[in-house]
Amino acid sequence: MGFAGKLGFTYPNPLLLSAEGNLLYLFWRGADWSADYATRTPAGTWSKARRLLIVNGERPYLKADVRDGSQIGLAFTNGHPRNVLTSIDYAEIHHGSLWHANGRWIARLSSGPISPSQADVVHNAQKMKVSAWVWDVAFTTTGHPVIVYATFPKPSEHLYWYARWTGSRWVNHMLTHGGGSISPSGTEYEYSGGVALDHQDPSNLYLSRQVPGGWQIERWSTRDGGAHWTRQLVVPVAGADNVRPVVARGPKTELFWLHGDYNTYRTYRTSVQGLTLDSPSISSTP
Repeated sequence: MGFAGKLGFTYPNPLLLSAEGNLLYLFWRGADWSADYATRTPAGTWSKARRLLIVNGERPYLKADVRDGSQIGLAFTNGHPRNVLTSIDYAEIHHGSLWHANGRWIARLSSGPISPSQADVVHNAQKMKVSAWVWDVAFTTTGHPVIVYATFPKPSEHLYWYARWTGSRWVNHMLTHGGGSISPSGTEYEYSGGVALDHQDPSNLYLSRQVPGGWQIERWSTRDGGAHWTRQLVVPVAGADNVRPVVARGPKTELFWLHGDYNTYRTYRTSVQGLTLDSPSISSTP
């Protein structure tokens, strides 16, 4: 289905637009590093693969969410922060076009890929002189997008950020220091413990933060759009690292994460653990 290349197809994200006749969008990273997508009708007919984002020689990273079956929010970088100074940008898909958060039109999807610079700038790496990596995007109950991301003032210092669209502008709040890389023996110095939004209510999030002995997972909550936060320990270190939290999308708040020794993406010894947050039980899947 995808475009030719030698790098494989990765990072699939399927999202359904029920308001557009149950049209399914599937996003992925293409074999030549472009961000691509295809659509499928309810009858099972797939469109041809199309390019969504392209940055020559670089590999954009993309996160996506859907609101009320009517619009898709996309948060993305212009590449890998190890290779290029990376910003965080945002655009929306609905009615066959890409749009800014304020409703201003960008381009028809059928007109071909856009560059990240055509979208909203959420974190301006050129201005800040610090690269960022996107972690998650979600919509508030009022329909405003929220993005969490990490920045890297230096390899041993990862900072977590919370950005929200107010209806007129993007506002960024620094959350906390996340620690260093979870892969210090490899080349991936930008591998943070990770941040995940609760997609039912993105005023709540879960982050993995380095403390003495490893990484623990905490729940952070805000009542004023990110200016002030309360936090609660959810998963203590307990002799192993707890990284890469993910919140399942559904009626229950179910948290999953990697538990063990991550080391590198090729030499890890981890299990997938899960916690339903209205229950104290923890389950593990090797």
